Amino acid sequence: MRKNIEEVEYQVRRLNKRMNVSTEKYLPYKKNGRLISNVGHFYIGHAYGSYRLEKIVNEFGGCSDITISTTKTNLYYIIKGMVDILDEQRYKQQDLNEQGAIRHRLLNA
Repeated sequence: MRKNIEEVEYQVRRLNKRMNVSTEKYLPYKKNGRLISNVGHFYIGHAYGSYRLEKIVNEFGGCSDITISTTKTNLYYIIKGMVDILDEQRYKQQDLNEQGAIRHRLLNA
């Protein structure tokens, strides 16, 4: 099923939240009259009819390509897969923390 750009952007917002980086591309203030980019922020790059996931690597807006250029639909599923993996890791860590707390209570009872 085809995906529109809003659906892809939603997945990028989820990715930014999971990675604990700002969902805004720029800081809310300027430095020497210039916008300052949020380092670590993921966003969608668009060129020649294709799309890719990019990440800001410095405060001047330099970026690194995270994915290859592809269709919106493919990019949607790539990013969704990344977010799903991060969610899975988070849930596993929560389970380990809970098991550790239970073990600690049993040993100290």
